[in-house]
Amino acid sequence: MQAAEFRGDSKLLGVKLSRDEALSHNWLPAFWEAIDWLMENDPLLHEHIFHMGE
Repeated sequence: MQAAEFRGDSKLLGVKLSRDEALSHNWLPAFWEAIDWLMENDPLLHEHIFHMGE
């Protein structure tokens, strides 16, 4: 899925990558490592994602 196709590039956020560009980007492993850490260590985020609706 392509993200935010209706938005242009931004000076603040930079150039959006296509799905294929993002999946092959060198920073992708570090991105997922940061997301995993947040899910495991932020109680509010963990509760929201893993226990929503219980």
